[in-house]
Amino acid sequence: MDGERVRVLMVGKSETGFSSIKEYLHKLDCHCEFAPSCSHGARLAEQGSFDLILCDVEMEDFQAMVGTALGSPGSAFRFLLVEDGCWWVPTVLMGEQCVGVSALRPFEFVKELDKQISLAYRKLAAPAVSVAMNEGNREDIGFG
Repeated sequence: MDGERVRVLMVGKSETGFSSIKEYLHKLDCHCEFAPSCSHGARLAEQGSFDLILCDVEMEDFQAMVGTALGSPGSAFRFLLVEDGCWWVPTVLMGEQCVGVSALRPFEFVKELDKQISLAYRKLAAPAVSVAMNEGNREDIGFG
């Protein structure tokens, strides 16, 4: 682990697409890394475990990312761009593959993200970290 910080891997064609969520994660004191491909992301994940993997749905070879998350304490989500924003699909939750799970709208995803980060910090035995964000802060970074 990166000291006592939650580690997040973002996989996509461009790091710019993750700017809002990266800002949100930094506010929660998460360590974020970016990979431009699933194969590169899988290599990074093999070198050190990630608590959370966030991936663009259009990335090829996503199964490589799922394989690295299975059996780990981490979770993986894919995002799908839709007309009014993006929806997030859980693919692995706490090391277990998700099948037939509904996509999460942005506000639902932020709640799940808060939950996953809280669980990861508890596992790190870090001091109590509050990830409860008021809705005003969420709107400020595009999650409202």
